[in-house]
Amino acid sequence: MSNHSLSRVVLVTNGNVHAVRVLEGLKNRGLYVEAIVYERSLRLSDYIGRTDRATERIRALLRAFGRWGISPSKRVKAKRLYSQYCSNVIPVGGINSTETREELLRLKPSWILLGGIGILKPLILDTATIGVLNSHVGLLPWARGTGVVGRSLERGYPVGVTCHYVNAGVDTGPIIERRLLRVTGKERSLKELETANDLLAAEVMIDVIARFLAQNQIPQGIPQHQRFPPCKWLSLSERRTADRRIRDGLALQLLGRWQRAGLTDGALTLQAGVADCGEESDRSIPN
Repeated sequence: MSNHSLSRVVLVTNGNVHAVRVLEGLKNRGLYVEAIVYERSLRLSDYIGRTDRATERIRALLRAFGRWGISPSKRVKAKRLYSQYCSNVIPVGGINSTETREELLRLKPSWILLGGIGILKPLILDTATIGVLNSHVGLLPWARGTGVVGRSLERGYPVGVTCHYVNAGVDTGPIIERRLLRVTGKERSLKELETANDLLAAEVMIDVIARFLAQNQIPQGIPQHQRFPPCKWLSLSERRTADRRIRDGLALQLLGRWQRAGLTDGALTLQAGVADCGEESDRSIPN
């Protein structure tokens, strides 16, 4: 593909490695975003206000302090890193701040890509004239929220990712594409599956962006008509249990079960796994 600019496409990130993976993948295809909005600092409330569970609030508090601990020199290095992929790198104080909204209104993005970031409020979502895209590391609508790889296995769903439009809910926007992770049965831990699935999430987002550019069409999104309980981070003991079940072949078994339902190429339809999910058939997503 020739060297194109993703006209009026802005990527927002808080420094998550997912952003770099997406930017690098686009660059390898000769594609570049117009701007990168980088959240350089976060408020504690942006983290601890998202959960009521004590253990999760403690983890969130530690993550927030970790973000506060980023030195000015590291922030400079981050800007240098992003400058490899875009000359317009804009640091902001908080992703849902008035400052961020004003910057986005000035940029007038058609699309906003999420490069590993927290929940966006409507005042930010509304600045994209076409839509906001996210690549979620779980199969929607069954596995939304956090800790989705471990919870998927716990609930009897295979590991995979979903590229979807972002709305005001938590992972409830219209689905563009879903894809299964090709597990081999040799995986030994939940961390190993999570890492592989993170890579797949970047790959799917890159593919979706490249495809809608090549076709000059806005991706069709299929609404999620069902709401399943959101997932939560696994405790240490739950992760150990997941590790053991993965070593026993659970992830491969679940993948095989869904493939026997007709999903043999690693891509999913909205009808995926009807027999296992107890869900009515829905419209398919073209691949």
